[in-house]
Amino acid sequence: MLGLSVGMLVCSCGDKPSTEKSTSSTVKKADQSKTKSNQKVSKRDNKIPKDQLRRAKEVIANASKESLAGVGGKKIYLASCASCHGSSGMLSMNGATKLKDAKGSLEENVAQIYHGKGMMTAFRGILKDDEIVAVAKFIEVLR
Repeated sequence: MLGLSVGMLVCSCGDKPSTEKSTSSTVKKADQSKTKSNQKVSKRDNKIPKDQLRRAKEVIANASKESLAGVGGKKIYLASCASCHGSSGMLSMNGATKLKDAKGSLEENVAQIYHGKGMMTAFRGILKDDEIVAVAKFIEVLR
């Protein structure tokens, strides 16, 4: 027991035996490869399914200029989105995208708001279609 305690003290002070250093570098390399593979997966995840984009185009097509004029995209954004994305689109709460850095098209933004993604709520059924389009148009203004 005493030998184990002394070994732990040595390790906690930063004086690791040479075998631990090689293990440590092996672990770091494994972590880096996991990170790289996760990055590849997350890039694939950014692609919005075709059926969701098709629905987004329908939602946009059904939103008339008159109906959008009466909807306050900024007001809805501040009430529904700012808690995670921030009032200026630069907050990244709960893994939310910084909207000022996002490069999505109007269709992609509508699809994301309508269907949700990851931790993000799907707003279909919560917001009207015109409201979703108005928020997506407001996000374009944030950029």
